[in-house]
Amino acid sequence: MVELYKPFRYKGSGVYKMSVYVKNEKTGKPKRKLSKKQKEHLDKVRAKAIEACKQKKRDRLEVEARVKAELKERKKKERVKKEKPKTPPPETSPAPAPRHPEEEFGNFMAHMERFEKMRHEYNLAQQKLKPKPTINPPKPQQKPQPPTPAINIISQPTNPYTSAFNW
Repeated sequence: MVELYKPFRYKGSGVYKMSVYVKNEKTGKPKRKLSKKQKEHLDKVRAKAIEACKQKKRDRLEVEARVKAELKERKKKERVKKEKPKTPPPETSPAPAPRHPEEEFGNFMAHMERFEKMRHEYNLAQQKLKPKPTINPPKPQQKPQPPTPAINIISQPTNPYTSAFNW
């Protein structure tokens, strides 16, 4: 066993104090050494694992490259499709000159009258479709009965100061 001293500081104080801890040397059975055959086998397995990882990476990169190429082709086709329907814009005729405001107002009023007439006809049709409510005569109400008189719990109030023993 080896004793070592290690300085440490308590919280809040600036004083260093020395603590002692003991370092144990290894005890127990030592680890068994690997034979040559075992080492060769482990080297082969590790080499196979590394090669398998490299192959997986090559396959993955190959697939990614193929997918990227396909996406580029699709985008090119879509761009070509979008470019084809370009046609010259149709020739527009000049806008008609605005009408006289009084004529416009007269036109508006004619349409408004037609609308009011149609709305009135619609409301009449709706009223015909609704069944008229039947009026039932009101039922005579019974007169409320007066409440029953309260029970008198305290029959005769007593004076607590009549006796010195009733506190």
